[in-house]
Amino acid sequence: MQSHTKSKASMRTITPPAWVMELLVKRHTDSHGPWVFPSTAGTLRDPDNTRKQLRQTVAGTELQGLHPHAFCHLVATRLDAVACPRGRSPTTSDTSG
Repeated sequence: MQSHTKSKASMRTITPPAWVMELLVKRHTDSHGPWVFPSTAGTLRDPDNTRKQLRQTVAGTELQGLHPHAFCHLVATRLDAVACPRGRSPTTSDTSG
């Protein structure tokens, strides 16, 4: 695990909505380890296995063939579409419709 980001611009703090924090805390508690999204063995997820699972999950959908890194751009675009400027977390009202 890397302790630094590629650039200072990459280091940012976000404040997720309370419901997201509740979900993350529950996942962390349920994982019985230090990771929120552990592998089935409780360790860090292997990037190759994660890509394989992602391919299987999106097979047959409009997201099929999308490179995992492109999800960053997809999320940013969707957030922009609900008028959520980068650097500010969406609230429930931003994403509810």
